[in-house]
Amino acid sequence: MSARPPGRINLKHLHYFHEVAREGSLTGAARRLHLAPQTLSSQVRELEQSLGRTLFERAGRRLVLTPDGEVARDYAESIFALGTELARVMAGRVEPRRLGLRLGVTDSVPKLLTAHVLASMLERHRDRIELDCVEGTVTGLLGRLAAHQLDAVLADQPIPSYLARSMRGRLLLKSGLSLVAAPRVRMALSGDFPACLEGAPLVAGSDDSQLSIAIDA
Repeated sequence: MSARPPGRINLKHLHYFHEVAREGSLTGAARRLHLAPQTLSSQVRELEQSLGRTLFERAGRRLVLTPDGEVARDYAESIFALGTELARVMAGRVEPRRLGLRLGVTDSVPKLLTAHVLASMLERHRDRIELDCVEGTVTGLLGRLAAHQLDAVLADQPIPSYLARSMRGRLLLKSGLSLVAAPRVRMALSGDFPACLEGAPLVAGSDDSQLSIAIDA
């Protein structure tokens, strides 16, 4: 079967598929589910049609999973395991799982600003989120984001145009820019701003940081 646009998964069909995958035959799975083999076969076929993939192939009298079927089985097991866990959480038998958030922060973003951006989220989800922050260049962090090694990146510049189709950016806040000088440097400056800064010493971020780019501009 050729791939088709993904649709909504029918969980009943997915359950039937999972039972057939576990039994290796329609007859065995139909017996467990108290269904006619023909009914079960049509339900599995509907799942294949909705996914646009062939999930089983025959090997003698048995049904074996295709590579796509193995992927579907693994996802089905995870989905049903989560359903069982949800029932146990709602019954009060286990605590809700904590969610991991892998966040990349570019080295040009001040630490106090990072803490300010994250404060409200951590306050709302204090007992549910485990935060793991890593620091690096924007290029390196976006590469790790593209490889699914990070969940999000906090940066002081927009997503490059060549990544705009695969990533989504959101403006979180804007801040002003202040230049602070030591008294002896300030006394040596003359004329109007910013012409008075000509030749003055300056400590800024890395050359590729948005701050340095803005100052150069």
